[in-house]
Amino acid sequence: MAGVAINPELWISPPVPGMPDEDDESEGCLSFPGERFALRRAERAILRATDLDGEPFEIVADGWLARIFQHEFDHLDGVLYLDRLDDHDQRIVQKITRKRGWGRPGCSWTPGVDDLEA
Repeated sequence: MAGVAINPELWISPPVPGMPDEDDESEGCLSFPGERFALRRAERAILRATDLDGEPFEIVADGWLARIFQHEFDHLDGVLYLDRLDDHDQRIVQKITRKRGWGRPGCSWTPGVDDLEA
């Protein structure tokens, strides 16, 4: 498999009810660099797609791979993991965004090039 998934579909199990564990269920993303927030995700996911040769394939994922599939699949729909956070964490995200001056026209960064710690 070459790592190409054409017309992917992602099927997930229902997430376990309750609050996410800060140590085991935290995510980060280059779309909001330097921060991590706990987010409950489904423990199991099934990715169904077509490869470059037009052959259908399926990957059954558990744990972190299931989390990664969900995170990346959200990006295909224009959703960031931040959009899925609870109200409390959403307020923290808004404060960080204002403090860093993000969201203003012309304010951008290049991953791996710009020094965000300075």
